Amino acid sequence: MDGFSENHDIVVIAATNRPTLLDEALIRSGRFDTKIKIGLPDLQDRVGIMKIHLRNVSFLIFSSHNVTRRSTV
Repeated sequence: MDGFSENHDIVVIAATNRPTLLDEALIRSGRFDTKIKIGLPDLQDRVGIMKIHLRNVSFLIFSSHNVTRRSTV
């Protein structure tokens, strides 16, 4: 960000799913130089995410577990 003395090895990471609500002072030129848009995960990625978050959770496995994975879009 501008307005501070020069520092090295500082990384600021932020995320939002509502970029239109960000204050203009935060997103004006010179504040954050790089913006990365990350798309939605595909089916294989969603399976991996579910495995991580459900690894210690008991849950009912439906006859078609693909329904659950596909409904998380």
